[in-house]
Amino acid sequence: MTKKEFAFSLEERLKGIPKKEFDERLSFYLEIIDDKMEDGKTEEEAINELGNINDIASQILKEVPLIKLAKEKIKPKRKLTGLELTFLIIGAPVWGSILISILAVAFSLFISFYAVIISLWASFVSILVGGAGGAIYSILLFILKDSTAFISLSVGLILIGLSVFTFFFLKWVTKKAILLTKMIIFTLKKSFIKKED
Repeated sequence: MTKKEFAFSLEERLKGIPKKEFDERLSFYLEIIDDKMEDGKTEEEAINELGNINDIASQILKEVPLIKLAKEKIKPKRKLTGLELTFLIIGAPVWGSILISILAVAFSLFISFYAVIISLWASFVSILVGGAGGAIYSILLFILKDSTAFISLSVGLILIGLSVFTFFFLKWVTKKAILLTKMIIFTLKKSFIKKED
């Protein structure tokens, strides 16, 4: 593969991103290729060392902000006629309220999803604090020679042990939630660069 073919292939995979963003990324990769060629590699070897072109396109797509992709996609390809502009303005109360409703539902689902994770972390903190409090309280009961000291100590230690397991579970859940969010954003980005028929 030559540099020209590399540039063409990359452009084909990233048709929907803004031209300025694409040109910056392309010049970065072309510069890497030039550096490798200066070090004595052939053009084909230098390009092969970059890796799979699909992986490079995915990496570039991950780096481009979603807002820039959306702006590029909704940018009008031609000037609107007076009739189209009139229909847009007259229909704004209908399509505008539908759009706002869809965005509000999506935002509330996102917030609800992370609210569950935050409440699980709050539960972890309460279990940990309850366990530590029970263990400390049992020391006071030992000093007072109360017979419930062993029960308080046992419950406190059980809660502390439970909080350890809860911590690792919540750490795993949080990582998966972040990965899911990244995957959703990446899927949205990919929808902006699909080839038009």
